[in-house]
Amino acid sequence: MKTSANPVKLAKLTHAFSRFLPSRAGRRIFASLLLVFASVAHAQNPTSPALRDGANQLVALLRDAKVDEAGFTPAFLAQVPAAQVEAVAKQLRDANGTVIGVASITPESALQGVVAIDYANATVNVRIALEAPEPHRFIGLLVTGVARRGDSFEAVIGELKRLPGSTALLVAKLGEADPAPFAAHNADAALATGSVFKLFVLAELARAVDAGERKWGDVVPLGPPSLPSGVTQGWPKGLPMTLAGLATQMISISDNTATDTLISKLGRPKVDAIREGVGKTPGSLPVLSTLDAFALKMPANTALRKRWVAGGLSDRRQVLNELEPTAAAIDATVLVSGPQHIDTVEWPATMAELARVLDQLRRAANPTPLDILAVSPMLSPGALARFDRAGYKGGSENGVIAMTWLLHAKNGDWYAVAGAWNDPAKSVDDAAFAALMQRAVALVGK
Repeated sequence: MKTSANPVKLAKLTHAFSRFLPSRAGRRIFASLLLVFASVAHAQNPTSPALRDGANQLVALLRDAKVDEAGFTPAFLAQVPAAQVEAVAKQLRDANGTVIGVASITPESALQGVVAIDYANATVNVRIALEAPEPHRFIGLLVTGVARRGDSFEAVIGELKRLPGSTALLVAKLGEADPAPFAAHNADAALATGSVFKLFVLAELARAVDAGERKWGDVVPLGPPSLPSGVTQGWPKGLPMTLAGLATQMISISDNTATDTLISKLGRPKVDAIREGVGKTPGSLPVLSTLDAFALKMPANTALRKRWVAGGLSDRRQVLNELEPTAAAIDATVLVSGPQHIDTVEWPATMAELARVLDQLRRAANPTPLDILAVSPMLSPGALARFDRAGYKGGSENGVIAMTWLLHAKNGDWYAVAGAWNDPAKSVDDAAFAALMQRAVALVGK
């Protein structure tokens, strides 16, 4: 669940993309540049002289934390001032040690590619994009991965434990029985998970298709708008959409309107049954739509929220019957002003439960759920190369971040990775947490 009413908070909509930057300021630096890379197709391309020169310029920038403005387009610097780029370069250097040089270049075209930079204590992957006319100035930079040398699950968990608030992590091997943990920290503690709850909606859709009740190509009308994240909130109401299309929007860009449409069409009781089937975390039922959650957080609905918090399952269902939320009635400034009732109006789950729903999606008779999860795997090209298949779903709101992966190793083993961080007192550092989760993924199968 995310909202973008405040421009400063747009970074929260992009945490999964800018996840390796070491601060909120760092995430904001690259938030406006993400579209540069949205449609990049990976291909086998030779490294062009322009790309090689760009890599060398990047090394100099990162080593000295000094921007040569002649190397950037005015449009880039208008969005991202040189001082901000220098701040990120310094933070990367402080976190990872001295810059050594270019480790490798993975071209995506003559003017785009991923540059692996060796630091003293890590390798940092940066995707670069250059303008076509000489001198091929930078038009895009995006940190896509950090691999620590000599890392371990123990080290990752140690850093999670030092974060304020509550954290949890589970890395489990999936087989015939319940997921088998081999790295765990508070795996049975229930934490708010934001949009990760959309995995349960996808799982119900997958079940319905496998049971012959639905088809991925079934067409349904787009429902009433929720708030961003997503894009369909601005599309015509009632627009015909396939279930597969709605599910892909829901998972790949965490589209809230697509999510709420699916909950309505599939039936909340059936989504509840999927949720209850993987674990009975208190307060997890009934499953809220995104618009329900936004509405219950509003000051105008304090009385309903109190009934929701104090009530049992039937009481909560009655609250939702009375709520009748609309996007127009939501004051988005409330949602971006700090953590809002994350311990009572959210989608609580344990990491063990999230591993179970990922396992359930893995077992679906139809492979479409795996294809949908793989649309935005949120891994660098190097990390992706280690797996035959990788699927991702994350979620966040103020005070909440959660990230999950379903990974199929090249030796045939399946793994689930799930982690979350909650702090009811203040916003969490999405990038710091995401970097830890990426380190956990990098250790899977090693």
